[in-house]
Amino acid sequence: MTKDSKLEFYFLYTLICLIWGSTWLVIHIGANAALPPFTGAALRFLLATVLIWLFAIFRKIPLPADRKAWGAVIIVGILSNGISFGIVYGTSPYVPSGLGAVIFGTMPLWTAIGSHWALQSEKLTAVKILGILLGIIGIATIFYPQIEKVDSTHLWAMGVLLIAPIVSAASAIVTKRSTQSVAPIMLNAITTSVGCLILGITALMREPWQDISLNFAQVWTISYLAILGTIVTFGIYFRLIKETSAVTMTYVAIVTPVIAVFLGWLILNERLDYYALGGSALVVVGVGVSLRM
Repeated sequence: MTKDSKLEFYFLYTLICLIWGSTWLVIHIGANAALPPFTGAALRFLLATVLIWLFAIFRKIPLPADRKAWGAVIIVGILSNGISFGIVYGTSPYVPSGLGAVIFGTMPLWTAIGSHWALQSEKLTAVKILGILLGIIGIATIFYPQIEKVDSTHLWAMGVLLIAPIVSAASAIVTKRSTQSVAPIMLNAITTSVGCLILGITALMREPWQDISLNFAQVWTISYLAILGTIVTFGIYFRLIKETSAVTMTYVAIVTPVIAVFLGWLILNERLDYYALGGSALVVVGVGVSLRM
C-alpha cells in the first residue's frame, strides 16, 4: 500500500469499529423501546436492502458474473446476515450482553484457524494466536462483573451463541476466497437481501409483529442500524477485506465491545471501572501484537 492508501485504510477501518461499536448502544435503546428482536433485525435489513438496491441500480453496479460467484455471495449472506445474526438476536434474552461480547469476540480465532487451511496467504502463527487470545481475555476482563453472575440454566444458549462467531468466521473466509470479482456494493446488496429474507421469516413465525406500532425511538434506531450499521459498515467491510487479510477484518469483533463500553459511559452514564480500563488495554495490546506479525 502507498502512504495515502494506508491512511485511507486505517480511516475506514476505524470508522467501521466506531459505527459497529455504537450499534450495541443503539440496539440496547431499541430493545428498551419494546421492539421484538427478530422484528427489529428484519426491519433493519429490509430498509437497508431497499436503499442499497436503489443505489446499486442508480450506479449500474453489475451483478455477479457467474454461478460460482452467485453461490459464494448467497452463502455469505446465509452464514453472516442470516444464521449469525439470527443466533445473536435469538440468544440475546438468555445471554448477558457482556458474555455475548466475549463469545462473539472469539471470531478472529476461528477465522485464523480456518484461514490457515483455506487461504494460502494467511497461515497461522504463534504471534497471531497470542494477540487474539490477549484480545479475548481483554473482553472477558471488561465484562467480568457481568460474567460472574451468569445463570447456569442458560448454558445451552451460550453453546448456541458460540456457533455465531464460527459461522461468521466461515463467512469471512468465503468472502475473501470466492467473491473477489463481485463489487462490494453488489455483495452488500445481495447478502443483506438474504439476511432480510431469513430474519423476516423468523420474525413472522416467532413474534407478534401484528401488534407493533412503531414509535420514534424504534424508527430512528432501525434507521441508524440500517443506514450506518449495515449499508455503510458492510460496504466498507466488503471493500477492505479485498485489500487485507480476513483475520485483520475480524479483529473488529474484539475492538467494538471496547468502543461500546466507552460510549455507554459517555452517553448513558454507565459505570466505567478498572475492569473496563484494564480489559481495554489488553485488547489494544492484543490487536497490536497480532498486527505486527
